[in-house]
Amino acid sequence: MYRYQGRQIHIHRASRQIAFGPLIFLTSQENYTLALGITFFKGLYRTQIPYMMAMSFLMVIPMIVVFFFAQKLMIRGVVLSGIKA
Repeated sequence: MYRYQGRQIHIHRASRQIAFGPLIFLTSQENYTLALGITFFKGLYRTQIPYMMAMSFLMVIPMIVVFFFAQKLMIRGVVLSGIKA
């Protein structure tokens, strides 16, 4: 059980590096992505969890809308391709 803890730490560090990668390339706050903008709600002593959750919800809404509009096309594509579930 304890031998996997080192791997989990490395995975966590790698995921943080991927999340903050845009900070290297983007020089102004106007060009930040929404996912990167969520980190501004995290302070040194306090984290604004309700604001972070609200922003995350607003970021997901366009994906949900696109999914519901494209759902018929995706199902039709699976049926026509002959993939069996």
